[in-house]
Amino acid sequence: MSSSTPSASLSPTVEEQLNLALQRAAVEDILSASRIYITACFAIYSWDFILTFPDEYKTMWKTERWTPVRVAFFFNRYWGLLDYVMIMCLVWLKIDLKTCTKVHILEPVITTILFLSCEFLLGARVWAMWNRQRWIACFFGAFAICGFVVEIWSMARNKALALPPGLRGCFSVRGGQNYIWVYWIPLLLYDTTATIFVIIRLITHWRQTPRTRLISIFVRDGVIYFVIVTACNLINAIYMSIPTELNPNFNAPLALTFTTMMASRIAALALTLMGDAVISFQNFGAPTNLMLMSEGCSES
Repeated sequence: MSSSTPSASLSPTVEEQLNLALQRAAVEDILSASRIYITACFAIYSWDFILTFPDEYKTMWKTERWTPVRVAFFFNRYWGLLDYVMIMCLVWLKIDLKTCTKVHILEPVITTILFLSCEFLLGARVWAMWNRQRWIACFFGAFAICGFVVEIWSMARNKALALPPGLRGCFSVRGGQNYIWVYWIPLLLYDTTATIFVIIRLITHWRQTPRTRLISIFVRDGVIYFVIVTACNLINAIYMSIPTELNPNFNAPLALTFTTMMASRIAALALTLMGDAVISFQNFGAPTNLMLMSEGCSES
């Protein structure tokens, strides 16, 4: 009577085929979930883009003066759209491994440059509120550049995922030691620091003048930005720190979606409320002018 188990009775070729089939099914499930998730994020991004375009046209397109904030707004708005189109092509089109190996390095660089523009908008807001002090600009500028270097370094260690025959898409996975989670740490630190500076400045202003509609809006949009973007970046950092070999960075579009949306809204809101005072970055941080603008908003 044979005591061999069912797996032992199978030939190595059959066992190998079963393992390949199981691996293919696992990869296919992950990639399908990735496509659905990324497409859902793109739908949210597109919905917000269409919804806010009328305000963008009135606030941005009808303004003749080109300023750093206006340039950063358009870059953040349309570079983000270009980045998303590229991401959608990568997850839905059939791309060979050779092409994917080249492209999967380019896309994170595009995304990182986009995050850098969002940090510029947030940092410029802090700089203006702090009377355009040079040390504020130098501090947040150096902070953003150092973060950019760390982010590029962490993503450069990724590698293209070799998909089983018949599957489409271009996905990257960690290569060697896991450093992908490090990518999100500078973003978390930058947003936290900028929010602290905004709160300190607003507390100082509250001591000089009663709380007004303008100040309430600054507090509201700053806190909302911080909570949403920090939550997205924290989720990514935790998810990417999980020690698994197959862990595509498909959750990144969540942060991409809400970071670009919130940064654009902050810039557009500031320009809508205060017009040329914010566009030119002149007198915005001065307590007297900030007080006058606050009173004007409270009367409107």
